[in-house]
Amino acid sequence: MKTGNARMTKRVMAVLAGSVAVWGVAGFALGWGHGYPGFFYGPGYTIQTLTEGGAAEAAGVLEGDRVLTMNGSLVESLPMQSRQSQRPIGATVPVSVQRGGEILSFDLTYQPLPANRRIRQVRSHVVNLAFLSFGLWAFLSAGTPLALLLLGFCLARAMAGFPGPHLGPQWEGLAANLQLLAMIGSAFLLLRFFLEVPRPAAILRRGKIQKILWGGLAFSGLVCLAELLVHPTLYLISGFLLLGLTLPAYLPLLVLVPRSWIRCTPEERRETGMNLIMLGFLVGYGPGIIRLIVENLFGLAIPGSDFIPLVEVAVPLFLASAVIRRGVTRREREADSAPREGELQPA
Repeated sequence: MKTGNARMTKRVMAVLAGSVAVWGVAGFALGWGHGYPGFFYGPGYTIQTLTEGGAAEAAGVLEGDRVLTMNGSLVESLPMQSRQSQRPIGATVPVSVQRGGEILSFDLTYQPLPANRRIRQVRSHVVNLAFLSFGLWAFLSAGTPLALLLLGFCLARAMAGFPGPHLGPQWEGLAANLQLLAMIGSAFLLLRFFLEVPRPAAILRRGKIQKILWGGLAFSGLVCLAELLVHPTLYLISGFLLLGLTLPAYLPLLVLVPRSWIRCTPEERRETGMNLIMLGFLVGYGPGIIRLIVENLFGLAIPGSDFIPLVEVAVPLFLASAVIRRGVTRREREADSAPREGELQPA
């Protein structure tokens, strides 16, 4: 990148990263005093999950009840996500449900978030800010196309995780769909990143992979638009469908990253940052994988497991360190190959 363009790009990306950070911090701060209704229902408006001792259970709501109205509004008329609208702790909302052949009414008083959900909320915020900070650090330090690609991944990852401030029912569906697109985009950008590391893959020269990734994102955008236009018919269904698109992006990384590390010489691992990248993946994702295996296969609870996802901050930290190392190595090579003052040049 030319010097002028590089400076402008850095300013733009810094402003964008700062805007995403402000959005996330505002959502976290404003949402701290919001209560929790203690239930969840799916596309059929039937309550599938009740929090033990939560607001809904205390009011008399049961699993299997079909919600008809929230605060006097028919649930069919509410925009996506607004069925769990954020309300202050202590706010009372009338809810009507259908149970068998009866229609019952309850007054549901919002309670503070359960401790485990509050921990997840704080944990998610810390991880999202880490992705933003380390991605921006790498780009401002290295300024390379690879650093820009990493920052794009980190921005998308943070946007997908930040809930943002409550904008009212009419905007919640749009915000949720943008988060979904950011989640899909982060998976595509991470795959694209590792097709460049430690050296550009042959598939990039053919150009097809670019069309596949952009085509997948465009398809996701159309599905999200359809979700908004025909709500509530596709409520949640489109989300599960589109999240499936992230698997073809994430699964190759299980092979791509170790394979790239193995095929590098020790010197290449140091110069390209592959040692740092492998360390970041092992530290950032290893404990979470172990937790899934222990809890789901053996049914055992790991003490302090709610804090294990915090180690994911190692992923952006070590990826950023690797990108900066590559930039330093490149500059050293350029300096070594540049003609020195007074040195005779070949004719």
